[in-house]
Amino acid sequence: MTQTVFSQLTMRTSLCCAILCACLPLTEAAETAAEVTVKAAVVHKIAKFVTWPESAFASADAPIRFCVAGNGGIFEALHRMGDRPVQGRKVIVRRAPEPAGVAANCDVLYLTPDAERQAGEWLSMIADEPVLTFGDAGA
Repeated sequence: MTQTVFSQLTMRTSLCCAILCACLPLTEAAETAAEVTVKAAVVHKIAKFVTWPESAFASADAPIRFCVAGNGGIFEALHRMGDRPVQGRKVIVRRAPEPAGVAANCDVLYLTPDAERQAGEWLSMIADEPVLTFGDAGA
């Protein structure tokens, strides 16, 4: 059962990342505030539709933890949305710890373009964990 839930989460994560990358292509090197706000809104909205396994949260009222790896305006944009609950859970937005600490401290991980250089390391640390992952492919 846990494997089935995790497989569904992995499939949904892949689909969500594909949708985000397809819907939000960057045409310039620098992102505008509007682009960053839209990306944050999409990430926040997609998180509302994910079904995490029961083991993903310490308790029924545990917050959902959004982590941002790297620099960029997405951290501030997600932080501004922090007062909007996701699936009835309080949202906490924080900078991502080192890759080894992500699985224990994050439910949603956003890799900014400068963090994607180490995407393999980040992803290997959460390969078997219920962490919804987003990134800016090709940014």
